[in-house]
Amino acid sequence: MNRILIVHLKRFGDLISAGQTISAIKAKHPHSEVSLLCFEEFSSVARLIPGLKKTYTISRNTLLTLSNGKLYNTGFALEELRLRLMPLIESPWDKIVNLTNDLASAHLCSWISCHDLNVSIEGVCVDEYGLAVSSNSWASVFNDVLPQAGLNSPFNFRDVWAKMLDLSDQGIAPLLTNPRNEETVNRNFQSLRRGGIKVIGIQATCPIEDKGLGAELVARLAEEISTDGHRPVLLIAPNESEREFASQILEQIEYQPIVVESDFTALSSVVRNLDLLITPDTVTKHFADAHGTACVEISLGSSPVFKQATMNPKSVLLSAKDRDFSQVSVDDILSAVTFCLNNGKTGLELAQQATAYRPVKIADTTAYQVIGGSYNQDDEFNRHATSALILKMNQNDDEFVNDYALLAIKAATSAKSFTNWIEQTKEQSALTMKDVLHAIRALLQMSENPRKSAEFIESLDRLFANTEYLLPANVAVHFFKSKVECLPPSSFQQNTKSIEELLFKLKSDLQHTMNLLSQWHTLWTESKF
Repeated sequence: MNRILIVHLKRFGDLISAGQTISAIKAKHPHSEVSLLCFEEFSSVARLIPGLKKTYTISRNTLLTLSNGKLYNTGFALEELRLRLMPLIESPWDKIVNLTNDLASAHLCSWISCHDLNVSIEGVCVDEYGLAVSSNSWASVFNDVLPQAGLNSPFNFRDVWAKMLDLSDQGIAPLLTNPRNEETVNRNFQSLRRGGIKVIGIQATCPIEDKGLGAELVARLAEEISTDGHRPVLLIAPNESEREFASQILEQIEYQPIVVESDFTALSSVVRNLDLLITPDTVTKHFADAHGTACVEISLGSSPVFKQATMNPKSVLLSAKDRDFSQVSVDDILSAVTFCLNNGKTGLELAQQATAYRPVKIADTTAYQVIGGSYNQDDEFNRHATSALILKMNQNDDEFVNDYALLAIKAATSAKSFTNWIEQTKEQSALTMKDVLHAIRALLQMSENPRKSAEFIESLDRLFANTEYLLPANVAVHFFKSKVECLPPSSFQQNTKSIEELLFKLKSDLQHTMNLLSQWHTLWTESKF
């Protein structure tokens, strides 16, 4: 029987989302024992993930106290970490799956596997030279490309996990719920649904201040929902600050909505039994996605938008042009609520500052189609083109290119805006190609005369300068950079040969970019859409 360890050292919401990926790993390897390593403060979520054999934890608070406290030094923190990891190091793992994209987790995975060279590591780890290496190209997308994407990420990270691990998490069993909680919530909500009334949950608070909705907006929202004949339910955590926030909301409205106070275990049952969830909090949204509950996700402030957005095709992602809370109104949210309750059969009426997206499935990944409001057209074109290019470079499949082209073309408000973007991106790609050819020439000159290495290093610096942002014209450079940084120490001749091969691969990938742009231009001019 194989033993698989999942390493996930991220936050609450990320671990909830990872639950479906972990269940998919178990489904793919039904006779394996699957265990989890996570932070101690998030271990309550692990109890909701079906199929786990055991959960190991690291106390982040203890490590921070020992490393930062004046009474201790870093040695105490390292000893605490060693003691926590010893049961893992001494266990005979067959595979370690790293669902965390940082250098600390890479070192940790390699440390756990150091006594057995036969342990395979999927994701990122550290090799014998101290270099962070990815197990495959999709692991590189997760570890090297997505962190550079900013707000306009080409993929949801859960889709990238699935590609990285060659599995599907569609149709996987949802998170576990407490049977007693499930029975109580289901009975109470069913009593509210008499006469076709919908039960709509509103997540009243958010741990991150710039993502919250505010008491006044929630009060108006609850009042409008009740006026439309539905039952608003305020969702809060069992603590005094959230109870006080709920009281502020109730003081502002005549109609008193139901307030449901629940911890994470009970929240799973609550969200599962809602007809619709309204939330600015990615944690609660991950619960909704896990249970297939439609939601209106309001993405504001520092929220990473598409990288962690809802993946449910029945849901709506509502954002703002400048990520400012004040730019999303009650009317915007209500319009999205009506759209969801009517299964997308009604139109969306949004203010000029708000934008609405709906998840759609392409090539086993989630794309986000703009369906209303105000938006930057170039951002839409860039995101869809980058997604298509990454899939092309990693899977060598053109089948889905037209699907992404359709989303991009639908986002275009005029022929001029779309064709201008194509021409600008072609120019950017041509400049990048020029830098690649210069680097190839400098490399060949250096191979003949090592004293000319300065010109080659300068050409690489010029190429790497193109990776500050993620765009169609430079996505291939991101892959090239990650591979160069992972080259092991070797002889001058071997390193020269390896970099030469990577440069010619980069040249080929850039040609894919030029071909895609030409193909999209042809599709537009032939009016296939």
